[in-house]
Amino acid sequence: MKSGTLADSLGISPGRLTQIERDGVTAGAITPELLSAHLLMPPAFFTTPIPEELSDGSMRFRARKTTKADLALVRRRAEVAHELAHHLVRFVDPPASRVPALPASDIEEAAQQTRAALSIAPDAVIPNVVHALERAGVFVYAVDPIESGKIDAFTTWTGPALERPIMAVAGTGSWDRLRLTTSHELGHLVMHRASAHLPELANDVEGEADRFAGAFLMPRDAALEEIPRGFTLNQLLPLKKHWGMSMGALVWRAFEVGIIDLERRRGLHQQIGVRAWRTREPGWDARLPERPRALRKMFELAYGPRFDVGRVAGLMHRYTTDLQRDLARYAEAPTRTRAPRAPASIPAVDEPQATPNNIVQLRRR
Repeated sequence: MKSGTLADSLGISPGRLTQIERDGVTAGAITPELLSAHLLMPPAFFTTPIPEELSDGSMRFRARKTTKADLALVRRRAEVAHELAHHLVRFVDPPASRVPALPASDIEEAAQQTRAALSIAPDAVIPNVVHALERAGVFVYAVDPIESGKIDAFTTWTGPALERPIMAVAGTGSWDRLRLTTSHELGHLVMHRASAHLPELANDVEGEADRFAGAFLMPRDAALEEIPRGFTLNQLLPLKKHWGMSMGALVWRAFEVGIIDLERRRGLHQQIGVRAWRTREPGWDARLPERPRALRKMFELAYGPRFDVGRVAGLMHRYTTDLQRDLARYAEAPTRTRAPRAPASIPAVDEPQATPNNIVQLRRR
């Protein structure tokens, strides 16, 4: 619910609602029970302090033209996911961040150094960008898209020294768009941590992140070797499926490495528009969109693979259906050829249990 609509339904001004959001619920007509009825969260949720707010200072959005209300809404949805993670790190040690801090002066080199930091070979296809980020210590949160659909993702840093990279992804669009979006956001984490506090350095951060995404997904040498001179759009489809990049992004990559000139790039993008491929290219359904895994695995490590969602939700002042819906956005453990033997009893939620998984390297405290 948008803040203006909520204020109207509560019979208060938007300014009063902002004060409640900032200072918390106080005695008066606006009670936790009233908020619960309007926002469908348990009353205790509104009196529990936010354990660690997401920093505005380092926040970067990948968004089309949007409003402050949209930005605030998607940030709050990410903060709810962050509260889950903050609860879980009492039991589970996430991987330390391996995201390097690099200048944007040489974006091709920054992308190669980032691959090295993330243990990705210089010329290898990246099978799953989201899982590569999670293994490198990035908290990737899957959040509901906002109604306007104008925000794909954002990044920020959190922790006492802003040492923990956070990425919130709305999961809208096709699999190829999602891979480009997460790679774009990685570019912000790598190159723009300082520029958020220095406006004079932030003139072209979105363009720099776009170029980083292309170089990260398809290194320069691979692009020069595999993208044919004089290519047509139809010739890009096999490359799209192999490298996991949209045909539109491959056209940009060909321009960036000098395979085509500006006029040819514009002509190809015009063809993409005429064919109505900007939102749905051929091969849009060749893969399922990548989904984060780490947050769900943290629950499994903390409370066992068959944890009682209802009891955990109670501990976190959430409704069971709400927590189930949140967890459904995350990938489950890989299917095993042999089903594991069922435990004799479901572990109690206050006795964290460990379970192995090879997708994201987490360990129980």
